[in-house]
Parts: sequence; C-alpha cells; structure tokens
Amino acid sequence: MTVAILRERTQSREISGEGIQLFLRLMPFVGLLFGFFLVRVHEIEGHLPYFVDELRHISRARIVYHFTDLQISTTPGKFLLYYWLGLFDIPFNEPGWLGRTPVALFSMLGAAGTVGLARSLFSRQVALLSLTLLIFLPFMLFYERLALSDPLGASLTVIVAWWSLAYVRRPNRRRAVVLAILINLMLMAKILAGPMLLLPAMALLFFNKQKVISLSQPFIPQIITVVRANWSTIRLILLIVGSVWFVLLTVYLIRDFVYPDETDEIVDGYLYGGALNLFIESENRPNQIWLENVQRVGEIFWYLWGPLWIACGVLALPFLVKSRPALYLIVPTLAFWLLLLFVAGELSTRYVLIPGHLMVVLLAAGLVALTERLPMPGSRILPASIIGLWVLAQAFPFFTTLVSTPRHLVLPERDRYEYFANQTGYGMREGLIVVSRMPNISENSDVPVVYGLVRGCPFLPTYIDDDLPLKIECSDYENWTRVDLPEVEQRYHDLVELTNVYDRFYLLMEDFEEGHIIQKFYLKAQLTYVDTFDRPHDGVPVNLYIVSPRDWHKSGDQPFEG
Repeated sequence: MTVAILRERTQSREISGEGIQLFLRLMPFVGLLFGFFLVRVHEIEGHLPYFVDELRHISRARIVYHFTDLQISTTPGKFLLYYWLGLFDIPFNEPGWLGRTPVALFSMLGAAGTVGLARSLFSRQVALLSLTLLIFLPFMLFYERLALSDPLGASLTVIVAWWSLAYVRRPNRRRAVVLAILINLMLMAKILAGPMLLLPAMALLFFNKQKVISLSQPFIPQIITVVRANWSTIRLILLIVGSVWFVLLTVYLIRDFVYPDETDEIVDGYLYGGALNLFIESENRPNQIWLENVQRVGEIFWYLWGPLWIACGVLALPFLVKSRPALYLIVPTLAFWLLLLFVAGELSTRYVLIPGHLMVVLLAAGLVALTERLPMPGSRILPASIIGLWVLAQAFPFFTTLVSTPRHLVLPERDRYEYFANQTGYGMREGLIVVSRMPNISENSDVPVVYGLVRGCPFLPTYIDDDLPLKIECSDYENWTRVDLPEVEQRYHDLVELTNVYDRFYLLMEDFEEGHIIQKFYLKAQLTYVDTFDRPHDGVPVNLYIVSPRDWHKSGDQPFEG
C-alpha cells in the first residue's frame, strides 16, 4: 500500500512538472496572441471611417438569418462573413468598433493556425518569429482591422494548411471529416481561395507516411499509388465537400433560373474581367490590365512588406526551393498570385491576402535559414534581432499612424483610392456633423433634414452617432445595396418632392469630375452653397447645399453653378 501511494505521488509530481514545463513553453505564444488581439482592436474605429464594402457586408449580416433575401443568404461566395457578423446582432447606428471587432476576433484563429503550421513544418523558433512578424506586418494588420471577408478567408486558409498536415500524418475518418469541414468554410469565406485546394493535395503527396512522392521520379505513377493508399479518407473528403457545394450551387442555379434579374454572380464580373478582356483591342492598343496588375503587386510588396522583407525573401529563396516544407507553401501561393495577375480586372490588395499567413511562415523560415548560414557567432538570435529592429523602425510607426492619423499612411495607390479617396465616410461624416450644428430650416420636421445625393445614401446614418438630431432622406430605388445612385430623373423628382414636403432642407452631394449630377437649369429649386468637405489623397469631395423653392433667396447666398 505504501509503495503504491509513493508511486502515485511520484507520478503526480512528474505530471505536474511536465504541465509546468508545457505551460512555460506556451507562455510566449499566449503573450504574443494577446498582443496580436490588442493591436487589432486598439482604436479599431479610430479615425478611419467605414469603407462602403464594409457597410454593405454589415447591412447584409443584419438580415442574413432572416432569409428574407435569398440572394444574400444562399449565394456562395463570401457569405460566411455575413453569418459570422450576423451572430453579433449589429444595430443600425452601431459604433464603428462593433462591425470590425468580430473580424479581428476571427483573425486570432489565423494567428493560432500560423503558429501551428510553422511549428509543424519547421521549428518552435520559426513559429515565434512568424507570430511576431504577423502581429505588426502592415500587409495583414491593415485589413484585419476592417469588416471584410478576406481576413476570414486568409485565416481559414492557414488552418486548412495546418490541418492538412495533421490529417496526412495520421489519416483517419475523424480527421478527414474535420478537413472537409474546414475546406468548405474556407471556400464559403472567399470563393477566391479555390487555388488553395492545392494545400491538402500537396500535403498528401509530400508528407504522408505510406509513400512520400519523389521529385526525381515520374509523378503520375507515384500520385496514383498515394491516392490508392489513402482512398477511403480521400473519398470521404470529396463526398462531404462535393455534397455541400452541390446543394449550394443547385439552389443558386434554380434561383438564377427563376429570378435571373435578382441573382448576382457568385464572383463579381470585374474580378475576372482581366481574363475576358486580355486580348480585346482598346483605344488601338492591346489591353494592359495584366501589366497594371503586376504593377499593383509590386506596390503591395514595396509599401506593405517593405524593402527589408523583399531583400530577405530574395536572399533566402535559394535555401528554400529544395525544401519540401517550403515548397508546400510556395506552390499554392504562386498559383494563387499568378491566377490573380492574369484574371483580375480590378486587382485590390485585399484579394491577395488569402495566402498571407503562408508567406509570413515562409519568410520567417527563410530568415532563419539565411542567418544560420552566416559565419558569425550568435546567429541564432539574429532573426529575432532583425524583427525587433524592424518593429521599432517601421512596423510600430505604421501602427501608430494607423490608429491616430490613417490619412497619412503610405499605401499602394489602389488602397488610397478605395479606403480614403472614393466611397468612404470621409467627407460624409464631417458634412453631417456640420449640419447637426446648423439651424433647422425645414418645415414639418423637428430636426434638420438632409437629402443624400451620394453613393450608398442609406448608409449615411452609420457615419454619425445615434443621438445626432438629423433626419436623412434618400431616393427610393430598388437594390440600394448594389446600385450607387438613382437614375437622373429620380434625383430631380425627389428634390422637387422634398421641397414640397419640407420647403427647405440640406443637400449632401458628391462632386464628381463629370459634373453631371445636377443641372441647375433643369431644377425647379434654388441651391445655395454652404461648404465643401475634401477627402484625402485628392479624393471625390462632398459638397453641402441648402435646397429651397426657386423663388426663395437670401442676401449673400451663392447659387449653385451646375
């Protein structure tokens, strides 16, 4: 009895000691993950107003569980974001952080998946470096603080990459089912992640225990052998993924047949416009979309990765190209990027976020491989030193600018246009605040009335607090989530009707270069200029006017020149 008790106590001490060691080994990762979340959510609404696509996603998330709009609830493409945001029951006049924080929260899964992938492929050191790099890398940081679908797709991609390794190293039905579910979620988050289906296929060929494929022998016989050896679980994965997408696509095709005018494409046309127009003559010259895409990718690397990581990647590549773990990351990433280069009609930086975590792991592994070959003492701490200096010199200044004065960020031209100069809350928010401080000039209303002649007018209340005393009017036209502005006739009709209801009101209008939004000689009303609110980076300005009956005029007013 005494011997048994002593043995039990000894085993308890051993187990306790192992538990403490495991806890201590995990503490750096736990601390970094906590820092990852803090960096993502700190001042997340800050001074960067909503981008129009964020508002569209949030508006769809409010109704996705109601199934009143089958287009939103069933179209496979990026509807996982709608169902995720819909869980948070976001109100109409929500504060800015409420729509973005769920995405930052989801991105923690991607950070954890990055650690798991780096540890499985390389080492604990690479895992720590990958997570540190991921926290502050502008390429990931900027977009994981926005309510967009791309961060979800990127997070699920790295989890698929990690779990594919777990599946092939010990294949069984349970792990196969989990992998199939993760693949479905990845595609539901972003259908653009399709090329990343190479990940489970390459994991099976490179890392399975039955027969690892040799790069020096014919591929086809080896692939057939590997597939036969794992066919029972492969068949289960194909069955689950195929069944889910058969149902989704069948529902979509039936709806497209019954309601063709109300059914959008699964993938927006402008995304694959590059492939469709690649050889079309335009202005007596071949179409140059793909060259523009190459230029945009170059800007992404230069501005959001930086010269340091470009140089490290180039120098480390020779040490990685013959490594199976590195090829596992390189091949799907290159396939994804090349597809976008030659297919995308309007390549936005957020589209190329999908393999971002894979690139982070690859860069961290390359940095370690590069420094290990330097003939100098202390090379093991050199990677951490390089990343530490980079954080202090470049990454942390980027973060502080992002949370305080984002308009001063140095970004690729496309990002400056999308998130600052075009359909953003800049100008809108300032204009509405000014109106809220002006007197009420409208009849039949207790608060100032604003007619929004801007793209996405129904989103205007989102840019202001719920307690601001304003009444916002928008044109009543269909499909406002997918149409920028009502027809010209509708605009004039609404302006005249509103003067009949309110006599006078405020007009908030985007000032496009073509100047054809309003023509004064067609308008049976008087427009009096109040102020202009500029958007950053020479963006589309927003003008504020007073609209009143044609015969109303006040001394000192400046009439609108159409």
